[in-house]
Amino acid sequence: LEYLDLPYQFGNDWICLRSDGGIVDVQYSQGDVLNGVNMGLRGMILGDKVAAMKNLRTLSISYNEFSGSISPQISNLVQLENLYARLNSFELSIPDEITELTNIVNLDLALNSFSGKIPEAVGNLEKLELCSLFGNGNLNGTLPISLYDLTNLTHLYIDGNNFSGNISDKIGQLKRLKHLTVYDNPLTGSLPSKLGFCEELEMLHIENTNLNGTVPDEVCMLTKIDLNSLNDEVEIFKADCAH
Repeated sequence: LEYLDLPYQFGNDWICLRSDGGIVDVQYSQGDVLNGVNMGLRGMILGDKVAAMKNLRTLSISYNEFSGSISPQISNLVQLENLYARLNSFELSIPDEITELTNIVNLDLALNSFSGKIPEAVGNLEKLELCSLFGNGNLNGTLPISLYDLTNLTHLYIDGNNFSGNISDKIGQLKRLKHLTVYDNPLTGSLPSKLGFCEELEMLHIENTNLNGTVPDEVCMLTKIDLNSLNDEVEIFKADCAH
């Protein structure tokens, strides 16, 4: 058996699956969603058939067994708004071409095995609201300065990696930011006072880093942070913000 003779249908999109779980063919009419969540799919993703779906707005392939790298052909999906690829076995680096997806709003590459740096041109993704890269383990280097130009960002999850360097004062530009998790990274320096400009911040996780110093007064004054979300940092916040 080489092909599954009954293709899966998602709206107007059809996916033909090989017996080993890989995608071998995709046909679509006006469909804009390709949904293959938790189907045990394996192999490589984004062959010519998927890359040709220029009207695709949502590619959802989380909780599968895709491996290898994300193809540079991802840049062909010029209308893509949502890329959900959590919990697969992707590795190597995040391709620079992903920064050409200027319509992307939600980017979830968490719980894979990506390594290398966040692409320097990530600031091109001006519409980005969710950036979830947690739990890859080997993403490293300093946080690109253009990351702080993503002024529509509301959720930034980069915990469980190997990022180093400091958190720039430019984080104060992310005024819509609600969730920030950077724990389990060897980040250094101090928590920037400009974080106090992120007045929508509700969740902050900074434990198990090399950040030092006290919690700045400006951060202590944030009124929306849920102390129950602070986990190991709650006592630090209570002590530093008691004065």
